[in-house]
Amino acid sequence: MFNIGEFVVCNNGGVCQVEDIKTINMDGVSKERLYYVLSPLTHEKNRVFIPYDNPKAIIRKVMSKEDAANLIEKMPEIDELVVDNQKFSEKKYKEILRSSNGSELFGMIKMLSNQKKQRLHDKRSLVSVDEKYLKIAKERLCFELALALGISKEEVEKTVVSRFH
Repeated sequence: MFNIGEFVVCNNGGVCQVEDIKTINMDGVSKERLYYVLSPLTHEKNRVFIPYDNPKAIIRKVMSKEDAANLIEKMPEIDELVVDNQKFSEKKYKEILRSSNGSELFGMIKMLSNQKKQRLHDKRSLVSVDEKYLKIAKERLCFELALALGISKEEVEKTVVSRFH
């Protein structure tokens, strides 16, 4: 399991720090059940509560420095996400965000960034749903890589953008 102070990635909060492990006083919630209290790095005033004993909760340690370096190295080889039916694109984006898989996040970022570039070239803007998920995916991946590598999020963003081709 995880310890207080440890950095983790969870499916609904992105990169978080374990702030506490405790019971919570809320109607309809068992007073004996323990919860991780997570503080998202992107929204420090928010808190995410994940049941300590929930095997379905997607929560993992932040990738290691070696894993982060390997992901960055293989980024040029990662294929863009392919969405066969635009009506289901948001569902696919949510699945990828829940998985917190770095390669899949990068494939999604790559596809949405290329779409944005093409739409700007055509003097159009990116669809608002796509813009929203591009921002979330970039934020999550860059925060995790920055934390793993011990560098700033801005440095990571430059590196990620340079890996598109």
